[in-house]
Amino acid sequence: MIGYKGFKKGLINNYDKQFEVGKTYSVEGEIAFGLTGNGYHFSQNIYDVFKYIYPKGEIEVALVSTNDKGKDLINSEDDYYGYYDLYCCRNLKIERIISREEVIDLILKSPKEGIIKFISSEDMSIEECKKFLSFDSDIIKAIKYFQLGDKDVYEREYKKRYKQGNYMNSVAEGLFKDGKLLARAMDAGKLRKGNDEYYYDFSIWAEEYELAKGEGLYSLSTTLLLEDERIPTYKNMGFLIDSDIVDIKHVCENDCASSGNDKDGDFNALAPNLYSLNNLENVVRSKHEGIMNEVNINMKDNGYVGLFVNKCISKIPLGQIILAQKYFELQSGKELPIYVYDTMNGKLDSLDMTLEEKKSYIRDLVDQGLIRSSKVSFYTKDGEYIEEDYLSSHILK
Repeated sequence: MIGYKGFKKGLINNYDKQFEVGKTYSVEGEIAFGLTGNGYHFSQNIYDVFKYIYPKGEIEVALVSTNDKGKDLINSEDDYYGYYDLYCCRNLKIERIISREEVIDLILKSPKEGIIKFISSEDMSIEECKKFLSFDSDIIKAIKYFQLGDKDVYEREYKKRYKQGNYMNSVAEGLFKDGKLLARAMDAGKLRKGNDEYYYDFSIWAEEYELAKGEGLYSLSTTLLLEDERIPTYKNMGFLIDSDIVDIKHVCENDCASSGNDKDGDFNALAPNLYSLNNLENVVRSKHEGIMNEVNINMKDNGYVGLFVNKCISKIPLGQIILAQKYFELQSGKELPIYVYDTMNGKLDSLDMTLEEKKSYIRDLVDQGLIRSSKVSFYTKDGEYIEEDYLSSHILK
């Protein structure tokens, strides 16, 4: 299998290991994804290799290959939201470095969603940006927003599509309280296949909700969002949590891969230099560079205040959060409002869409082939197992 792998300058990976062209690298043990996994990551699509490599604009891309099969080559469809072609293998050969000119040429030939992924996750020169201005309006808007800093692009689009009211309305301001809000990032619903039929599986939302609200059972990693501060979230959608209600267990300036179970006494995390949310808030505000941060918390049932989705040019995440809102309500009996978070300027806006507007939005996605009309399987709050083509029976009818 041939693919692509992103590196820091000098073919150095995120763990500061240096690679060389022409060499094959191998690992022992069971292959698994994640920060605590084992194996070498790569992607079949070049536009999927830029999101988690830094610094932006200086990323090197290598053409790589592997002959691995079976348990030595696994797919990561459950790991990263929207990045379904990532692989992890036992043996990986670095074939050659892909020049920046070749990277741009490959991106120009990519599907629309891939082009927008690249534009939103990599720094581009003005000359590179100009090469994309002959594409459709969505790609041009992505260039203006992510590359040229036009922060009004999304606001204009959302006001045009939905009856939004003021950009920062009183509801959203109330959520921020003293300027603090926690975002518990979650994966989008998985499209799975069983008995030759496709169905959506949002069960992870209800399962983590039930697990988390049992105080002391688990430590959840979240991101501290600050009003008017450009702070990236780990994934494109998830829960919004009231920072004044949860128990804070650990704070850190970056994603430190901490984990644990307080009930069993095995909680562990990298030793932080920060000891409170206020301390972390001051660090974020003083740096003014949109740093990632991690807050480990013990959840409480009334800590959940809504769902969030990051603003983006692609229509898919908004459609998925609309589905997630309904499926979560069916599973938990709790309807959480949706808020749109703009990582470019730290703004949070409530999504004010009528039921008919939501249905129309989903219909458009189905017509474009971006969302399937399929079954959804879930357990209700009373423990009843249901399989239903919810899209057809409730939204598309």
